[in-house]
Amino acid sequence: MDRKQLVIANVKYQSPKSKGAGKLKGVLRYLQYRNDRGGHIPQEFGLERWMDHGLGGNFQTIAANCEQWKSDHVQAFTLVINPNPDLIGFVPETQREQFTRDLTENTMTTFFEARDLDMEWSYVLHRRDTKDKFMAGRDNPHTHIILPGTYDSWADGGRLPFYMNRNKRENHIELLHTIAESQMATLMERYVGLDWEQRYDVLLAERHQPFEALRQSHTTFEDISLLTPEGDPHGKIILADRTEMQVWIGVQDDLFTNLQHVGFICRWEDAELGEQQSFMPKVKNVTPEYAGRLSDYMVNILQASPENGVQTAIAFADTLAEQSEESFPAISPEQKSNTPFALDL
Repeated sequence: MDRKQLVIANVKYQSPKSKGAGKLKGVLRYLQYRNDRGGHIPQEFGLERWMDHGLGGNFQTIAANCEQWKSDHVQAFTLVINPNPDLIGFVPETQREQFTRDLTENTMTTFFEARDLDMEWSYVLHRRDTKDKFMAGRDNPHTHIILPGTYDSWADGGRLPFYMNRNKRENHIELLHTIAESQMATLMERYVGLDWEQRYDVLLAERHQPFEALRQSHTTFEDISLLTPEGDPHGKIILADRTEMQVWIGVQDDLFTNLQHVGFICRWEDAELGEQQSFMPKVKNVTPEYAGRLSDYMVNILQASPENGVQTAIAFADTLAEQSEESFPAISPEQKSNTPFALDL
């Protein structure tokens, strides 16, 4: 299968400086009463959202403990455990919240054991739909975890600063992510079955069908062997037979007009023919000015989402391919450099 991210494990921290305690309390209040910016979810007795592992069961208690246990540099750490929505889709809907809780509990327990720490923490589960432009609406349960800035060290008779290092000697962020990926794979076997990887391969193959066709019969596409993309690929995909295809966004001149075609430059290694490269034009016959802005915008789509940027970019291009340039959305220079998916199609 394509070993893209099975789960995202993000780590941030709140400094105690510049009213850090107040900022943290605001974040905790938001986490307790919101799944997103819309709607209010009351926390009722017996239905508390926070799962307390020694740090507290409501935002006031958690904030007070983080204030008491802060270090000189960290008021609190905030972590997010977010399983891949594609994989969550294979889990029975009624079991998805428990799946995400199990993933969080198992990941953090194993992480603390690996670091030989006895750490207080609390977390809250949020459940909402994905908001990405072309794959919106997927169920997206995830958890927000709070850790204090210090931990209790019985050997030292007090609390010591807690670190989340990211360097050659100690990379705690990579350790957390590796553990989360391992726990994710284990839970997928338990909740979905031993064939979950094969099912995921099928899902990816369906999304990458245009690229599968390009590789299997690329002579039907316009050849751009003379066009060599510069720099690292804008994205990569793994096809059903595990062939890795490097993807760039490219622009090709039309042979008979002064217009251009925007599409995907694809390069892969063929067992018999060696390195192959072809072009899949998606948005044809646009002015050079628009082609430049559009190609930059599509590069942003690919690079902003390593997990599903390729399929999002091709869905975006397919949407434009069905229209004439007169009805294309405007792409300003500011938009092409900002977060994509903001265009109103």
